[in-house]
Amino acid sequence: MTSIEELGFELERRSILFHRDTTMPDNSQLGYVGDPNACINGATPGQTLLFNSPPGTRFLDKSKTPMERWIKVVTGPGALWVIENAPPEGTSSGVFVEATAGETLGGNRIVIVYNGSAMYADKDTNYTGLFGMTLGAANIATTARIRINSIIEEPTWSLSQGFVFLGNNGLFTQTKPTTGMVILVGTAVSPTKIELNFQQLYKRY
Repeated sequence: MTSIEELGFELERRSILFHRDTTMPDNSQLGYVGDPNACINGATPGQTLLFNSPPGTRFLDKSKTPMERWIKVVTGPGALWVIENAPPEGTSSGVFVEATAGETLGGNRIVIVYNGSAMYADKDTNYTGLFGMTLGAANIATTARIRINSIIEEPTWSLSQGFVFLGNNGLFTQTKPTTGMVILVGTAVSPTKIELNFQQLYKRY
């Protein structure tokens, strides 16, 4: 059994440093599956500390390399957490969320996250909610990682200088839409990089 001294707890500026899957003195498991997004039941052993924390609490996950900084943004069942500055792959950086894929998702596609589920965004049919770009493909009902700000790089892109807009079925375009909602995805800062800056501009009729 891991001693309380080995937990490395640190309470500073509402941050908690924890080591997931650590056995606590009451024999519960801290962090449970190691994913704060999974902490949706305050009665589940090992999750109560995370579940009962107020919005804005930061959790530094000592188990990950590099260390992940989770921020709790809402509370209660279905609580939403984001990870700061913890690139999961490639050269992308910034803040991303994890959500359950509501349909099979491709990589580098624009999605809407609502109630913990991610679906393709669409300028005509699905354009209200938290926007993000998938960091990889995800099968339906599996976890998708979604970047919501900063820069995404994809070597296969061949972008022109200028703005990037939402198209249909999660795809983006550099041609401003003439129908539907005009959603700014961001700006092409090189042929292979987009700086995400989601903005709902106006609707075209």
